Formats: sequence, C-alpha cells, structure tokens
Amino acid sequence: MKYVASAIALVFVLGGFIAHSEEMPVVASYTIDVSYLERRRTGLDRRGNQLPAEKPLLMLTADEISDYKDRFVLNDRALLFFDWMRTRMGTARFNQFTRELFSLESLDSDRLVSIIEAHLPDSRDDTALWLRTTEFPERFRTAHVTAE
Repeated sequence: MKYVASAIALVFVLGGFIAHSEEMPVVASYTIDVSYLERRRTGLDRRGNQLPAEKPLLMLTADEISDYKDRFVLNDRALLFFDWMRTRMGTARFNQFTRELFSLESLDSDRLVSIIEAHLPDSRDDTALWLRTTEFPERFRTAHVTAE
C-alpha cells in the first residue's frame, strides 16, 4: 500500500484533534495558522531549534514520522487540514467521516482521499493541495491571516 504510514499518522493526529476539542475555536485556528506560517518562514520552532524540511503530509515515511510529530507538519498542517474539512463538512458530517475512518482495519492514501471526497464532494483539488503539496493558499487560512 502506498504511503500507509503517513495516512495512519494523519488518523492519529485526527484522534488528538477530536479528543481536545469538538469545535476548535477560531482563536486556536488563527494561532495555528500564525505559528505554521512563522515556522515556514524561519525554519525554526518556537524555541529557535531547526525544523525538518517541510514535506507534503502523504510523503512522510514511517521513519520520518517521529521527526515531524509534535514539531511541525503533523501538529500544524494536519490540524489545519482537519479544521478546514470540519468547517466545510459541518460538525455532523465531520463526525460521520471520523467514525468511518476509525472503523477501518487498514488505510492507505487512496482510501483516505476517497473517504474525504465521499464526505466532502468536489474537494479533490483542495484535498490534493493539502495532502500532496506544501502549498498553503490564502483560501485555506483563517480570515485573520493574510501574509506569509
């Protein structure tokens, strides 16, 4: 299966997203946006340590996940991606989506994308940008964040 580790890592991040907040407050989304953009700009974490090079979410390998967990891509971009999906799906459909993901016995990137598209029709291009690139276009950001 292609990119199994990265798809599974995304599901773990999703579990944390759900466990910490049923509805992520706008201020939290804004803070993550600002933090993510600053980390992208400087290449440093909040303590001034060098971050690993940014990679698309589905390009992370099993060996790399520990380098990105809680440091950069997985705790910033993945959380922003799930918040973006939740705001577009609505809470009820997002909850359905997460129940479906957590009920799977196995997951690869193609299956993840097909489940996203089933719950968020016409999202193929944006989903590809979130998962397969490091682009962060203005339309993905909270209303408060305007500059990179």
